[in-house]
Amino acid sequence: MTTKGKQKELPKYKRQIRYVCWKLAKGWNVKNKIEKINQWASENRKTFFALVVGILSFAFVTTAISILYDMTRPSTDTAQMDFSGKTESIENIQPMMNGLRQIDERKKSEKIELKQLTDKGVAIHKELDSLLAIDVKSHEDSVRIIQDYRQLENIVNFLKKGK
Repeated sequence: MTTKGKQKELPKYKRQIRYVCWKLAKGWNVKNKIEKINQWASENRKTFFALVVGILSFAFVTTAISILYDMTRPSTDTAQMDFSGKTESIENIQPMMNGLRQIDERKKSEKIELKQLTDKGVAIHKELDSLLAIDVKSHEDSVRIIQDYRQLENIVNFLKKGK
């Protein structure tokens, strides 16, 4: 908790902004002008009220006219506007949709390939187990065991890198 006497230190940019505003207000005598305007407004209540209502009415009318103008413009002119004020037609989104479809198809094909690779690894594992279960192994069986082991090892390493 902070005590009453201490204030939280403001960031440097906020202090600089406050200082500039204070200098401008002091140079333009803003305080004196505000006091004079408030005094005039309290002495001339009806005129002040009429000015405020007039300004607000003018702002309302101009906003309403702008909205009505925008609503009654032909639909061909209501295309998108860029920041320079030029009108452009809405872009064709077909290429973007095709790109999204291609990405989805690639994801699906990767999932299918991953599933096939996993199934192949399971099949090789079963074959390796059956070859290891043989009591008397021939030279061809030993070569087949080494080949299957290396294939299974490559599949496992590939799957580990993918995840």
